[in-house]
Amino acid sequence: LTFGTRSMFTAQEETIIRILASTSSCLSIIGCLFIIITFSLLRSLRQSNTSLLVFFLSISDLISTAFTLFIWATDDSILCLIQAASLQFWDISGFLWSSCLALHAYNAICRRKRQDVLESHTKYYIAFVYGTSATMAAIPFFLNDAYGKEEQDVWCWITLDYRWFRFSVYYLPLMLVWVFNLGCYILVLRMIRKYLSFIIISANRRVSLYLLVFLVTKSSGLINRTWNIVDKDPVFALSLLQATLAPLQGFGNFLVYGIGRNIRADIVTWWKGDRVESEEEEEEEDIVANLLLTPDSPRHQ
Repeated sequence: LTFGTRSMFTAQEETIIRILASTSSCLSIIGCLFIIITFSLLRSLRQSNTSLLVFFLSISDLISTAFTLFIWATDDSILCLIQAASLQFWDISGFLWSSCLALHAYNAICRRKRQDVLESHTKYYIAFVYGTSATMAAIPFFLNDAYGKEEQDVWCWITLDYRWFRFSVYYLPLMLVWVFNLGCYILVLRMIRKYLSFIIISANRRVSLYLLVFLVTKSSGLINRTWNIVDKDPVFALSLLQATLAPLQGFGNFLVYGIGRNIRADIVTWWKGDRVESEEEEEEEDIVANLLLTPDSPRHQ
């Protein structure tokens, strides 16, 4: 495969973008590893189906972010092709897992499905997420040199010659997922307001933060790629914004639901060598928080 290049940024601008992109990627890797390690070590988290979905999401974020560290891949190397396809696969699987989490919250709270039914959905989530991601990552291989690297880009991905195509196979599904997530959370919060109005402030804060992480980290790329459709000449500020924010979803998720007070207590308990189960009875606020994508409390029965 051969890919064209376009020199758009100065050496200093390119260095700034690469440094900030690498810094954001490292922060995200730390956040993802925290979630993955605590899920593996803490039995209370492994009992929660919500935490399992968060675990899968963190794996996608971790691998995707790790591939963004290959910033020195040249446009004519096999490493560039691997990076482009891997970013397409794991990025898509990441935001699809977020939609599974939103659907899980809706089924648990609005439809009040039993725990065993919720757990049975996991295998369908896995098939849907990885099947769809594999399809979206495979399609560019059937096009002529669709995967490559532009000089102004930090990572290898779908080239500007296919800017409409990359919008349709990545950013359009991304927008649909965000609308779907928002719809699910509105229904969930409406149900909480109806039956558990005394915790609505806390629930709203949690959900708002989660949506904010998803929106901020993905919207930077959406803005930059939309500009690429209008004009092939890149804007340094937009490219810098995307390079800085796009890798941060894993770190943002860590801040939202990776440092809940129950997790901190479980870590202290595990560190002291007392690996007993957490108390079965939790406050009602913690139960709802668990269903709203926070792996803070044990399995909801």
